[in-house]
Order: sequence, then structure tokens, then C-alpha cells
Amino acid sequence: MTSCFCYILECQNGRIYTGITESFNRRLKEHITGKGGARYTHANGVFCIRLILCLEDKGEAMRLENKLKTKTRKQKEDFINKVHNREQTKRWINAFKILNPLSKEEQFVYDNSLGY
Repeated sequence: MTSCFCYILECQNGRIYTGITESFNRRLKEHITGKGGARYTHANGVFCIRLILCLEDKGEAMRLENKLKTKTRKQKEDFINKVHNREQTKRWINAFKILNPLSKEEQFVYDNSLGY
């Protein structure tokens, strides 16, 4: 089985976006550039990465994503605060920056992610 990521992004309009993917790096680039079906985040801008979770398989990631999408913002914030691992998120961001040159817009997203 292939592992899958469930992730939470905060958009520039303050709204929270939840999604899943088998390749977080590819999917984040799609959100930032608007390519690959990421219309909501492209239209509203990605402000920062709030959470990245690696799960056993796509089914598990889909169940978590669906559960999170039914929660209020407060409940999502509580979930983020409960499971968030800032150091893990920083490692993902730094690894992504090394492997993928960043545009100014992408650099803005990563700088904000490191600061929260």
C-alpha cells in the first residue's frame, strides 16, 4: 500500500482548506500555481501550511479528510493544535525548498509557514 498525506492549508482569506494527496510536494505546487484542479486555493491564495499528516493508505486519509470537512473552524484549530508537530512541518518545508526552486509567491507561503 502507498502512504497518503492529509493536509490543512490556510488561505490568504483566512479560510482553512483540507485535502489529501499521495505527493504533497506536487500537490502544494498545484495549489500555489492553480494547475491540477486546485481552483479554490489558487483563487484565494495559500498563506501557510497548517498541518501535514502521513497516513497508512488513501482510504485512511480520505476518512480523516471527510471528518475534518464536517468540523467547525474551532474544532479544526483544536485538532491542529493537538497533533501539530512544528518540527516535522519545518523539515518538510526545508526539504521541499532544497528540491524545488521557489518562485516569489511560493517563497511567501513557506516563509509564513515557518513563522506561525
